[in-house]
Order: sequence, then C-alpha cells, then structure tokens
Amino acid sequence: MHQKSRSGEIYRSSSLLREALFKFKTMEKKKVIVYVDGYNFYYGLRNGGERWKKTYWLDIVKFFEKMMLDDQVLVEVNYYSARPLDDQQAADNQDLLFSANNMNPKFKLHLGRYKKKKFKCQNCGFKNKTYEEKESDVRVATGMLSDMYTKRCDITVIVSADSDMIPSVEIIKTSAPNHPVYIFVPPNQNSFALAGKCDNTIWLGHYRARFIQSMLPDEVTLPNGHVLHRPDNWI
Repeated sequence: MHQKSRSGEIYRSSSLLREALFKFKTMEKKKVIVYVDGYNFYYGLRNGGERWKKTYWLDIVKFFEKMMLDDQVLVEVNYYSARPLDDQQAADNQDLLFSANNMNPKFKLHLGRYKKKKFKCQNCGFKNKTYEEKESDVRVATGMLSDMYTKRCDITVIVSADSDMIPSVEIIKTSAPNHPVYIFVPPNQNSFALAGKCDNTIWLGHYRARFIQSMLPDEVTLPNGHVLHRPDNWI
C-alpha cells in the first residue's frame, strides 16, 4: 500500500514537472533581429514631407521594440547606410543621429559608401548626376544569412522596399523554409514584389504614433559629457 502511494506521488510529481517544462517552453520568447536598409528607410520618411520630418530624430531601437509582439524579443537592430556626399549639412545631421543611437548596445551600425553616377535623359538629353549606394545590399544579405545559420534569431525582419532584397529572402526560404522572414515596409514606400516573398508584411506608415512615441530627447548627452542637439531642420 505504502509502495503504491509512493509510486502515485512520483507520477504526480513527474506530471507536474512536465507541465512546468511545457509552460516554460511556451513562455520562451522568439528572438528577432532587424535589418534596416537605411537609405530606403530615410527616404520613406522624407517622402512624407513635413508631417514626417520630426521622425528623423528617431530612437531606432526603441521604435522597433514597440513593434515587437508579446511573444517576441528584439535582439538587435542592424542599420545599413552610407555617408552623404556633397552635402555637409546632411552628413552632420546623420552623424548626430548615429552618435545618439550608438549609445544603445542593440544598435549596430554598418556603413557602406556612395558612388557618383552620371546619367543622361534619353528624351531631352539633360545630364545630371545621382548617387548609388554600394555594398549595403551585400552586407544586409551576409548578415541575415549568417544570423539565420548560427541561430542567433528565430525571426528575420527586413526594413526596406527595395526589390534587390528578394534574392536574399529566397536563399533563406530555400535553406530554412520554416524560418520566418518579415518585411516592414518604410512609410510612404511600396514593395509588393518583396512582400510577396516574405511570411508577413507590416506597413510602417500605419504606425506614425509609435514613431512619435520613439523620439530621442532634444538633447542627448554622450558618456564623455558631449551634448548632441537635435538638428534645427528636423523639427
């Protein structure tokens, strides 16, 4: 009788342990890494005109943390960009933004470069120059694939409307069909081709309130005591 009672207790204890382990596993949050095409993201905000101008001064990690679901946790934000050419004011503003965001260890900045590119209008013959961002697409692809293969994240989030990202998404989905890839489309941008390759699409233009809630302070003090001021033309 005593032996049967003890066996029953062991069985109940074992059942409680299995139940506790199940609850622990279901409570474990999915790790998310975000990859931001900085050029595409910035011009999405810029395309919104005056209504979106104040959102340039963005606490980037804070914003994407607000975009996480209850069962997700943000591991880091990889931000890919390049230094503006022939526009010192734009370069200075960018430096301020990156310096402020670099205070957060979850913010990882990856800088490529711009290359001048001349073009001629086929209709009127007008000649002008534009800038082509180099290296960013390759860096984004390399980062996403490396983090997926090393299991640093459970969900990959791409912030871009650039269809050049499609080959990288296709490689991930071919290598790991069950690995979710989401696209967060920047405000005032469209990318139905890229969206069609991803598991979920979020249109960031619908979340302007979260942008406003994620602004950096007008003054940001660096560890060395230097104070960064929000650019006057970003208000």
